[in-house]
Amino acid sequence: MKGFFQLTRRQVVPLFCGGILALIASEVFPVLSIGFLRVTYASECAIGFVGPIGSPATESLLAGRLAASPTASLSFRLMYWVGNAQGKAYAVMGLHEVDWEAYKHFRDDFALRPGTVTVHSGCLISDETCESAALFIEELHYPEESRAAAIERLRAHFKDIKQMKATRANQALQHNDHSCHELCLRTPRASCGRG
Repeated sequence: MKGFFQLTRRQVVPLFCGGILALIASEVFPVLSIGFLRVTYASECAIGFVGPIGSPATESLLAGRLAASPTASLSFRLMYWVGNAQGKAYAVMGLHEVDWEAYKHFRDDFALRPGTVTVHSGCLISDETCESAALFIEELHYPEESRAAAIERLRAHFKDIKQMKATRANQALQHNDHSCHELCLRTPRASCGRG
């Protein structure tokens, strides 16, 4: 009589093959792994990969493993789209390593986000604005003698983007084409109650 946990050869082979396929899939497509979810929804972000007491943070090690996968750029983009603020910061750091053009776009988008990021650096845990976290991420990649000038250029870049977005939002209201307004008023919804 067979016990509950006794497996036959017919059951072992598919189980073994399924396990191997799952491991291969998680290496090629890390979005299928638990590590991806752990980094995407991290409770704090170790910018510069420094965690508690100077040791590497677990999420930073997992993000480094994601960066080594063949689909790293896609994985970090997906992490940015679905993650919390800390996951977005990890995605921006990862894109810096694997896809420079995408990094610049996502860094700018991240810096303009409202809200805060919980940053873990050594023994200090603080809530930083997304812009200051983006500046801190960028600061790590410059030598000390040129760091201040590079950060000031990046601050000016963020300020220009904010101004450009503010003017673009108001542009539709600032044109002088009166025929547009006449057409708008002819619609049934706009002319409702105007006689």
